[in-house]
Formats: sequence, structure tokens, C-alpha cells
Amino acid sequence: MNLNNKDKVKDFFRREGFYFILLICLCIVAVVAAFTIKKNNELKQSNDHNNEFTLNVEDSTNDSAETSRNEMPNADRVENGDNVAEGSNELDEVANNEEVDDYTEVADNTEDVPVSNTVTEVVFQLPLEGMISREYKEMVRLQNSESGTVDRTRRGIDLSASVGTAVNAAAEGKVIEVSKSTEDGNFIVIEHTNGLKTKYANLDGEVSVAVGDTVSAGDQIGIVGNSSMIFTSEVCGDVLNLQVEDSEGNQVNPSDYFSF
Repeated sequence: MNLNNKDKVKDFFRREGFYFILLICLCIVAVVAAFTIKKNNELKQSNDHNNEFTLNVEDSTNDSAETSRNEMPNADRVENGDNVAEGSNELDEVANNEEVDDYTEVADNTEDVPVSNTVTEVVFQLPLEGMISREYKEMVRLQNSESGTVDRTRRGIDLSASVGTAVNAAAEGKVIEVSKSTEDGNFIVIEHTNGLKTKYANLDGEVSVAVGDTVSAGDQIGIVGNSSMIFTSEVCGDVLNLQVEDSEGNQVNPSDYFSF
């Protein structure tokens, strides 16, 4: 009987022992897993609490610092680095002021510039001492005979002067032409700063200036001659033919610019 019980026990442990041990192992694993999970949850909660506390501390610190910084006097804020921002603001303000000043200056200068179509005034002096022997646009009679008369207009005015009389520049200017033509004979053209041009015709062939020369009022440029092939001494007498042109090359009355 005892042998049978012993055999039964042995058979039990042989058959059921493996499952029993397996169950115990599973229980141990479950207990360990539950403990581990619990510890992990506790650590996680602790970490979350710490992080929340840290964030609250940082926010509180930043708020306090900002409040304290705003309450600082300007001098304290400069010492804490606010001088950079303030310096930038000051530079921007200066730049804005300079832009306004520049604009104002331009506007003021624009208003100060006089608007005028007038040209530089030039005072003309007589090129020689002589009386007017022919007025501006007065006709010259070239022929008067039984076959008829021939009248013709001569440009400019004629100033009576003996052949060889010195001819002077009427004003400061630049010699732009020295030439000869049938009507004008030998002539010189001087351009002046106001755009007007004076022309001295019926000169002798020997002139004292050349193209490009700058002359002053009263400088001698030539002498009276008898070089016109149309308005000769026999027709007009001994004269200097004086002409004035505007900046467009149009003939104007010399008497408007000279005092006789």
C-alpha cells in the first residue's frame, strides 16, 4: 500500500509537476511585470511633476525679470544691454530726421531758384566813334540813272568812319567767324555770353583776330575798309557796317543795344 502511494506521488510529480512549475514561473513573471509597470508609472508621474514645476519656475522667473527690467531706470537698462536697442532707435530717429531735413532742403532750394527766361545782360559799347549814316532796314539806292533806280536793303546799320579807322569789339566774347562775302566784304563775327552776336562788316583785309580768340570790350579787331562789292564807298561812303543777330541767327536792330 505504501508502495502504491509512493508510486502515485511520483507519477503525479512526473505528470503534473511540469505544469505546476510552469504556473509558478508565470506567476513570478506576472508579479515582476506588475511591479515594473508600477515603478515606471511612478517615475513618469514624478518626472511630469518635476517638468511642470520647472516650467512654472522658468515662467515665473522670466515674468519677474521682465517686470524688473521694465521697472529699471534707463541707466540700469543700459547697463543690462538695452543700450543696443535704444541706440538702434536713436539711429533710426536720426536717420528719419536727416531724411526730412534733406527733403526740406531740396524743397527750399527749389523754391529759392528763380524762374526766369531772361539772359545774361551784356552792355555793348560803340566799336568806333561815328554817327549813324543809315538806319536799320533803310533802303540803299544802288543805281539812279535815266534807265531807272535800284534800291536794296542792307543788313544792320552804317556808322560813318574814314577808311583805316580802328574797329573795337563791342563787348567781351569769342570770335566765331572771320570771312568775306560779296555783300559784307571782309567781316568778323563775335559771340557774346547772352547769346547775341555782333558782326563787323566792310573791314580791311588785315584783321587783328582769328577764329577761337576771346576778346574783351574795347579790344581792336580790325580797321574800316572798302571791301563790300555792292555797298561801296561810292554808294554808301566810308562806313563800318554793324549788325546784331540773336541766338537763333535772326537780324535785330543794333540801335536797341547801342547808345548813339
